[in-house]
Amino acid sequence: MEARNIEPQFSLEQVDHAAENARAALMARKSVAAADEEIIENRRAAHAHILNTWQATLRGRVKKSQSQVVFAQRQKRLPTIYDKFLRWPKIPFSLMQDIAGCRLIFENHEELHNFRNALHASSSMKHKLIKTSDYIQAPKKSGYRGIHDIYEYHTQNRPDRSKKWDGLKLEIQYRTIIQHYWATAVEIADCLTKGRIKYSDGNKDYLKFFQLASEMFARVYERMTSCFHGKSDQELVKEFEDIEARIRLLAKLKAAKTANIKNKFKSGNNVILDQYFDDNGDAQINIEEFKSLPLAQKRYFELEQANPTHDIVLVRSNDIDSRNSIKNAYRNYFVDTVDFVKYLEKALIVLRH
Repeated sequence: MEARNIEPQFSLEQVDHAAENARAALMARKSVAAADEEIIENRRAAHAHILNTWQATLRGRVKKSQSQVVFAQRQKRLPTIYDKFLRWPKIPFSLMQDIAGCRLIFENHEELHNFRNALHASSSMKHKLIKTSDYIQAPKKSGYRGIHDIYEYHTQNRPDRSKKWDGLKLEIQYRTIIQHYWATAVEIADCLTKGRIKYSDGNKDYLKFFQLASEMFARVYERMTSCFHGKSDQELVKEFEDIEARIRLLAKLKAAKTANIKNKFKSGNNVILDQYFDDNGDAQINIEEFKSLPLAQKRYFELEQANPTHDIVLVRSNDIDSRNSIKNAYRNYFVDTVDFVKYLEKALIVLRH
């Protein structure tokens, strides 16, 4: 069976039991049993079908849109799923809502809301919107901003359609380009510092750096506020400069070397980005492309098993423009901090005056 048509083979009880066993093993710093990993992997792989359906829908809408939209998709990596088992031990694996995800990046708020509202109003939409988290109106503690919609998959009621994937969840993330610059800089900083800023964990100065940066981005570029709306412009700048003097994180981001690309984009719609850091601490990235999704999925799972410390993602690309979009959507894989640094330095100048 093709990877995109892998069916859920285990009951929800089996899925949750395997996840509990995996969580216990991880907490004891042991390997996850092969039988449990097989069940967990099937649950993850089954989401390829709904992701393929959704990406076709969203790409079609992007093409018809008058806006400049960057589109990306991904299945959650197995190490990230395991990390979530530990961070959220009370949430059953069967209820995890973001195993499959699509991301849409817009030039501004108006285009974001116009696109999202049109999708919500579509009479052809058969999938059920079950949850919305608006982190633009109410930013996360970390300073993260964006909107997340969770959909429950429902197959069209036709004789040639299977109901086996019904009930699986998919997350759609909406961001403006400014919000995206911030979010990818957080991921790059985590790689450079071996931190967990993304999860509001670890070094408090690093977390405060990005909280302040989020507030500055919101004020200067989007006429909004983020997580420090009570501070004056002068207080923001002063606190940021004090923290930067201690940790030199902006300097580290400015000095970060762009990932050394081992091979260039060639042909193939299914693209694997495999990022790792060499002995010198320099980022390296391998790019592999496949015309066949099943072959790409097979290789993706092999690479994850062989290289658990690598950051690996499988995405889709239809043409050269889409490959440029991949670079924009996955800036963290290419260690691209240029725009974040540029816009942050400009925001500091604006707020000082």
